[in-house]
Amino acid sequence: MMMPFLPISPETPWLAPLAGFSDLPFRLLCREQGAAVACTEMISAKGVVYGVRNNKKARDGHSGSTDDLLATCPEDSPLVVQLFGAEPEFLTEATELLCGRGFCWFDLNMGCPVPKVTKTGAGAALLREPARAVAAAAAVFRSAGPGRAGCKLRLGWDAVSPVYIDLAKALEDAGAAWITLHPRYARQGFSGEADTEAWEKLVRAVSIPVLASGDLFRAKDALRCLSTGVSGVMFARGAMTNPAIFRRYHSLYRASAAQPSLFAEKRRENDASIEDGNDLEWRHRFREEEQTSPGGAREKALPEIRRGAGKEGEPGGFVREWSGHAGEFPDREELLSLILRHAALACELTPGKRGHSPALLKMRAVVPRYTRHLPGVKRLRPALARCRNWDEFSDIIRRFCNDTGEGPDGAA
Repeated sequence: MMMPFLPISPETPWLAPLAGFSDLPFRLLCREQGAAVACTEMISAKGVVYGVRNNKKARDGHSGSTDDLLATCPEDSPLVVQLFGAEPEFLTEATELLCGRGFCWFDLNMGCPVPKVTKTGAGAALLREPARAVAAAAAVFRSAGPGRAGCKLRLGWDAVSPVYIDLAKALEDAGAAWITLHPRYARQGFSGEADTEAWEKLVRAVSIPVLASGDLFRAKDALRCLSTGVSGVMFARGAMTNPAIFRRYHSLYRASAAQPSLFAEKRRENDASIEDGNDLEWRHRFREEEQTSPGGAREKALPEIRRGAGKEGEPGGFVREWSGHAGEFPDREELLSLILRHAALACELTPGKRGHSPALLKMRAVVPRYTRHLPGVKRLRPALARCRNWDEFSDIIRRFCNDTGEGPDGAA
């Protein structure tokens, strides 16, 4: 069977693997905003394997609680599963189990600097032992099949030992289909600034696609980094605070694509042998209506979850263009739609009892990120902390985004 195309190009931005954040509802939200490819949260290879071995009820590679991180749907495609681990035997078995469940694309994490990951020898700890890193990655490449897996790495463990160039070459020889580089050292965490020149150096060193990640907080940051010759961009923290960054990026990219001088000749040469993805047609649909809860009480509806889209320009139709305002962030009206859409997806797709599910708790934590650039956000936090149901959540968000001059809890 022919493998589906995995788009890697300037026109097809990716959503990064974000621990505790890039769950199914958030991935679908970002896809509706223009993300062409999304990654799961980090998945433990041992968690997949031991989950199957120890769960007597497991069937067909299902692995207990790890399944929550692997939850997906047909609209969540293409999806890259990011694995972490250091032992080739576990990575082999985990990849094979996941392939058996229908997952096609994989990425091995070599950049996570969190101690609970590195102390196991996984994540960025692999950068201290490049030979082990290559052996671990090769296990994933062999099990996934040609062209199905890549790696996400940093410059090295510390500034004394930059390894990314030699490691990337070895990973390419081992079968990597792409490399994602966050140009910081593991010891830096997220401090300092990303070394953007490292992207250009890596592009020159390997022939496989290079994706840029790190400090792409605004769409124009990603547009600017294309001049280094990278094949594509991956939004991480920029998407966490503004999922509409994908839509903004598409708008800026289309506007600047007619200016060849914007992109260096090396950018075009690097991508000459890489097949461009089809034009992305993303959908961004909102609909508000009353609906009856299971208990019979009428409640304010969160936006209906719709996979289809109306015609462009119709109420509820999909949005192709940025609104045209100058800022990097959505205006309050767009922000309201964005938050309510995320809430609808979370309410429908997050495991747990509806109305009292982890979805509400998660949205209470997410919204302050989305609104941090607006005045009044300090009053919004306590109001959200006190909300007990989706009705209250919707009222608080509407009051805040409508900017009535009152605080989000109704107090002036």
